[in-house]
Amino acid sequence: MATTERFGNPRCRFITLTALSKRYVYDEAPEWRGVWAKLGLSPPSFSTQEWYEGLGYVAWKEEPITEEKGIDGQVILLWEAFMRKDLQSNIDIEVS
Repeated sequence: MATTERFGNPRCRFITLTALSKRYVYDEAPEWRGVWAKLGLSPPSFSTQEWYEGLGYVAWKEEPITEEKGIDGQVILLWEAFMRKDLQSNIDIEVS
């Protein structure tokens, strides 16, 4: 019989991740969709944030955390969406 849980603590409540803000796909402003030209890249064809939303993840905040270097050498901070998925939404957890 196993003495520890296979995937960690059974009281774990959330799975968390970060994904590039969907504003880089949909917002036409220079600081959002326009950033791809500054990086010398084509805009993505889909939003990773939306893909995770389809799996039940919820964005709870956004911050500029990823550094990329533009074609002119300038450092560009990309906004990431902090996302989480509630694993135990229908279970009451008593923490002692």
